[in-house]
Amino acid sequence: MIKNKIELINRTNSLVLDAGRLAHERFINNDFKVSRKEDNSFLTTSDIMTEEFLRKGLSDIYSCPILGEEEGLDTESLDDELWVIDPIDGTHSYSNGLAPWTVCVALFEDGNPFYGAVYAPALNEFYYGAKGHGSFFNYKRIHCKYFPSDEKTICIDSKTLKTGIDLKNLKNAKIRSYGSTALHIVLAARNAVQASYTLPVKICDVAAAHSIISEAGGVLLYEDGKVIDYDRLFSGEYLEKPVISGNIDNLKMLFDV
Repeated sequence: MIKNKIELINRTNSLVLDAGRLAHERFINNDFKVSRKEDNSFLTTSDIMTEEFLRKGLSDIYSCPILGEEEGLDTESLDDELWVIDPIDGTHSYSNGLAPWTVCVALFEDGNPFYGAVYAPALNEFYYGAKGHGSFFNYKRIHCKYFPSDEKTICIDSKTLKTGIDLKNLKNAKIRSYGSTALHIVLAARNAVQASYTLPVKICDVAAAHSIISEAGGVLLYEDGKVIDYDRLFSGEYLEKPVISGNIDNLKMLFDV
C-alpha cells in the first residue's frame, strides 16, 4: 500500500525530469549509439542508460517490481504495485535528431494505473497525472473535454499508417503523427487533438499516458470500446487490439464506440 502519495508523486516527477534532461543532453550532443533489436526496431545507448537511471531512482522512491521496455521485468512474481518504464518512447525520432520523443514512467496499484508521467524534453512539455489528484501539463491542470468541430484532428502513429488503415472511417479527420504513442495520448488529454489511434503496442507505450488521460476526464480504450485489461500484459505482451484515446464523446464522433 502506497502511504504518502503526494511525496511519491513529487519525487517521481523530479526523477522523470532529471532522466529526461540527461537523455536530452545526449540527444543534443549526439552522444549515443544506435543498434537494432530482434524485432528490427531502434535501440540507442541512451535508452539503456535512461532505464538504468530510472530503475535505481524508482527503487529508492518506492520499492516494488519494475517492468522496463529494455530490461523487462525484474522479478518472477508480481506484487500489488508495479513500476513501468519506457525510457525513450519514440526512439526512431530520437536517433534521427527529431524532437517528438518522451520519457515515460507509470505506477500501477492493485493492477490499475495510479500514476503516470510523460516528459518530452526537446519540446519542453511535461505531463503527469495520478488517481484522485488530477492531471497536469507543465504544472497547469488539464481537462479532456468534448469539443465539436468541423476540423477534427487525430494522432496516428506511423506504423499504423503504413498498414493501410481505412481512413474513410475517420470521417475526414486531419491526421498527425509525432513519433511517440505516449505523446499522442497526452495531446488528446489536453485537447490539442481530439483523439489518438494506434495499432497494438506494449504496456510500456501506454501505461504512463493512461493515468494522465484518465485523470483529465478522458479514456483509453480498445478500438471496440472495451476496457484494457492489464493483467496479461505485465509479461511484456502486446495489447491485443488497436487502442484509441480522447474524450468519450469525441471518440463517438470518430469511431464506432
